[in-house]
Amino acid sequence: MNKFLVVIALLIPCLSFAQPFHIDSAKWISNDLGYLSFYQDEVKFNFDGNEDFKRFRLSHDTLMMVDTYTTSADKFALTHIDLFKFFIQHAGDSSLTIKPVNDKAKKLVRKSSYQFKNLKYCIDSTIKFKRLTFTAGWCMGTCPIMKIDIDNTGKFYLEGNNNTEPFTGSFKGQLSNIQLDTLNYFLQHSELKKMFSWKQGNVVMDAPNYRLTISYNNQKLLIETNEPPLNVSDLINFLLRSYKNVTLVHDNVKHSFD
Repeated sequence: MNKFLVVIALLIPCLSFAQPFHIDSAKWISNDLGYLSFYQDEVKFNFDGNEDFKRFRLSHDTLMMVDTYTTSADKFALTHIDLFKFFIQHAGDSSLTIKPVNDKAKKLVRKSSYQFKNLKYCIDSTIKFKRLTFTAGWCMGTCPIMKIDIDNTGKFYLEGNNNTEPFTGSFKGQLSNIQLDTLNYFLQHSELKKMFSWKQGNVVMDAPNYRLTISYNNQKLLIETNEPPLNVSDLINFLLRSYKNVTLVHDNVKHSFD
């Protein structure tokens, strides 16, 4: 009997990792809008205000971020590998807790542990938007430069500039019910109430600046960034593509953008 209890005791710590769920199958966000986002063999992260990318590996209860590089110190003769190890204290479908365990990881972050929520479960159904204005600015590449205005009935206005061909000038249209539902879905999953105090940590060169004004629930939120946090990235990507998916006609009346 005692041997049986010992076996059970040894198995219990492993049970939470024996589920057919992988932490790299979701986007994770913390209470202060830090995040982890996994794609193929790379993880995009922002622990304390600064965004970065690293390759990663998962080994049972450990998340390992990997840096592979060469250096002029040895005339680029050798390939160096740095490992940033995080112990997975908890991994479930809706929540994740990790803790830095080696010196490299501890230097990368400020806290002794980080708690994240699965972004798809971060929903605020009380968000009811009235009007949204979005401006996408200039970059060195082919970024669309434009202004978009949408109200809660789906009325859509576009002022297209560079890289929005064939929609250069003033246009108007109407979001379909499905498109309007999708927009509301992204707004309700964007942690808007936390964005009033959010500030961008990095200074990003050659990235388009986005200006987003959202009037909702008798409040008005202004977001300006050229490195959007994970919680609003789906919303911004939706807006960047939106004019391509709406039937537009020339607007002969000068529209007043917010």
